[in-house]
Amino acid sequence: MSVSCEFAAVRPLQRTGSCLTLRENDARVNTIHDWAQDLEVPLTLLGIRHLRPLFPNFSIPRHTIGFWEKDAGLIRVEALIEAMILWAESRGVSQHYGEEVQNGSQGATLITSQHSIIMRVELL
Repeated sequence: MSVSCEFAAVRPLQRTGSCLTLRENDARVNTIHDWAQDLEVPLTLLGIRHLRPLFPNFSIPRHTIGFWEKDAGLIRVEALIEAMILWAESRGVSQHYGEEVQNGSQGATLITSQHSIIMRVELL
């Protein structure tokens, strides 16, 4: 299956690099660092002296740090959704519009006029 990206600025997944900036004393700094280690994501911690030259068009406040991931990618959500819909349609999955969706402990539940469908997301 392919998705037409003829006029897209980027492909469905293009490695662009990504930098998440936070205040030095932000409680999430340690959490992000721990997640990156657990998931074996190579992050580089950048201080203000490295952030400002890397992003000269932005006014970066003092006491800001950045987590740089050089292999991070940009996912074109529209292309991803289009590919998922085409995949589902090719397998006979019906589409539902205007139906109620509830979030629960087992996953999202789609309430239709005929029955309920429980959908779970599993990370591979």
